[in-house]
Amino acid sequence: MTKKRRKRRNNGFDNTLELSISITVFVFFIYYVYIKPHYNKMRMYFYIFIISLVILFLIYFIYKLYKKRKIKRGYPDFILNLHNKLSEFTPIRLHKEEKLYQMELAWYLKNNYPNVKIEESRDYSRPDVIIDDIAIEIKWPTTMSWLKTIPDKINAYLPKWDYLFIILFNVQLDNNIYQKKKKEILNNVLESKRNKVFFIEINKKN
Repeated sequence: MTKKRRKRRNNGFDNTLELSISITVFVFFIYYVYIKPHYNKMRMYFYIFIISLVILFLIYFIYKLYKKRKIKRGYPDFILNLHNKLSEFTPIRLHKEEKLYQMELAWYLKNNYPNVKIEESRDYSRPDVIIDDIAIEIKWPTTMSWLKTIPDKINAYLPKWDYLFIILFNVQLDNNIYQKKKKEILNNVLESKRNKVFFIEINKKN
C-alpha cells in the first residue's frame, strides 16, 4: 500500500481522534477553571453537562451506523439484477484465453442489456466490459499475481464508473487465502467507494 493510500485510509480515524482529544481537553479545562472551585454549587450543572456530552456522542455514532447500513441496503434494482445475472453465468467451455471469456460474457449479457460494450476507454482506463456507467473487469486464471493487480484496477475505474464488478474465473487459490486477500483488497478501498465493488467467482470444472 502506498503512503498516499494509507493517508487517505487513516484520515477518518485521525479526525475522530483529534476531535475526541480536543473535547476531552476542553472538558477538563472547564472543570478545573470554572467547576472545581465551586463544585458543591455547580455539581448539578456538571452532571448535566456530562450527560449531554454522552448523549451527543451516542447520537453521532448511531447516525454513522445508520448511514453505513443504509448504503449497504440501498443498491438500485438494476445493480442487484445485474449481480444475479453475472452470478448465473457459466461459460460453455474452459477457454485458454481471457479474451474468449470476455467475448462470451459480453454476448451473454447482450440479451438483457443492449448497451453492452467491450473495452470502452475513459481517460486511459479501459474495463473489459461496460454497461452504461458500470464497469466489469475479468480475470483469468485467478492467481495471486492477478489478484495483486486488482487494487490498481479499482483505483482506475471507480472515478470513471459508478460500480465495478470483478469477475474471477477459475480461482486457483486455497479458499481461506483467497478470502483473506479479497478482504484485504476491499479494506484498502476508500469507504465511500467500498460498496461500489463486487467480486463474483465463477469456476467451471469441465
